[in-house]
Amino acid sequence: MRRDLPYVVVWGFMLVSCYKGRLLPIEGNVRFNLIKSDTYTLLYMETEKWYPNFNLTIEFNLIQHGKTIKVELLGVYEPHILLPALGPARGIDSLTLTNGLNNLLFTYGSYTDYYAVQVDTCIHVIPIITNFTVYDSTLYGGLVRKPNIYLYVDLGTNGWCVSQPEIISFLQWLLPEYGFNPRECDDFIQYWGDKLMGSPYYEIYPITLEQIDLICPMKVSPAPDNVLRLWLYIVPTKQYRVLAPPDIPKFTRDGFVVTEWGVIIEE
Repeated sequence: MRRDLPYVVVWGFMLVSCYKGRLLPIEGNVRFNLIKSDTYTLLYMETEKWYPNFNLTIEFNLIQHGKTIKVELLGVYEPHILLPALGPARGIDSLTLTNGLNNLLFTYGSYTDYYAVQVDTCIHVIPIITNFTVYDSTLYGGLVRKPNIYLYVDLGTNGWCVSQPEIISFLQWLLPEYGFNPRECDDFIQYWGDKLMGSPYYEIYPITLEQIDLICPMKVSPAPDNVLRLWLYIVPTKQYRVLAPPDIPKFTRDGFVVTEWGVIIEE
């Protein structure tokens, strides 16, 4: 590891604004060590009270404009990955999930949490922490994934602006349109319904499979027949704004299906 390279420490809130996308402020202390000419290693100390304290190290891209340093970070609430109970019925006793760095072996009725290791081109060992917990495994084997940091995502301009009194009925319409079944819709609304009450309006932008795979790839083995991944980027706002609704892709729910939903709230 080179020791003569730039070293920067940033404290407190960081708010990043990028063209055609949104990134959230993240509270904590962040330390950067340049390890090669075009990438950095980020050491991130989690400070949110409901997480244990630990250091998280990932690779990321840094943008420098003169003396201003902008860090591409994105705070994400816990997406839910749902593995239907079709697995055992199809002779599948266990599944392996991986995003290229982290691996998790899921066995129906139990789970194992791995502490993965990445070695980059500078032979610097980077520990990656991934937290999983069992989610309603009596109805369908499932996992709750708790990521801490993601990279920039292009939201585009298509979405919906929904008043607070209509938010529940809107979600009851929207989620089945994307392919979620009644139980998954109920889980989503029960989890998020009372968290979307503090603003007169909410702008809602969908992030779908292709976009999520770019910033958070996931591989399931044995491979499912169909995968549904949807995150909603939600922006609380005081005023109504007319938005052009996006096209909703058709989802085929046949065979062994893995579904995932998550929410990102701009603060």
